Amino acid sequence: KRRVYTLARRVDQLAAVFPFEPAFYAAHGCPVEFVGHPLVDRVHPSRSREETHRRYGLDPACRTITLLPGSRAQEVRYLLDPLLGATELLGSGYQFVLAVASTLNAAELTERVGHRQVRVVQGDTYNLIHASDLALVASGTATLETALLERPMVIVYRMAPLTYVLARLIVRVPFIGM
Repeated sequence: KRRVYTLARRVDQLAAVFPFEPAFYAAHGCPVEFVGHPLVDRVHPSRSREETHRRYGLDPACRTITLLPGSRAQEVRYLLDPLLGATELLGSGYQFVLAVASTLNAAELTERVGHRQVRVVQGDTYNLIHASDLALVASGTATLETALLERPMVIVYRMAPLTYVLARLIVRVPFIGM
């Protein structure tokens, strides 16, 4: 909360992107205007759930879970194996799709998926999320995108034990999603 007072002293006008922000900043003396989040206008599927299921050979009668391990190599290095482990725990009755960010090498991730029954798709994230019944999502922008596409999600994040202990001492937020 101390940061808000510093912010109020240093800005002429704050552009708020989330609806809850104007009241918070105004209550702390910060001049604020709600402008909305730029993703709201960008995040939309380009086809129906049914069309996406057909395109990737997904069974419309089977529940679909989309895995979003992040867009940076380090995130994927930490999160992909636990996400793939979740697919094995959940087992049959679900079909899994790994949505690969354009910043990553899909061939490498396909190799890491190995024998598991997980389809690997690059470059169609919004349609894959829209076609899913649930998404397992790395904490970050993808959580907002998944929320805008109105799909339920489990937010995942992993860090080194020491980093976790230090973060718990410093950061006081109840949630990890945007």
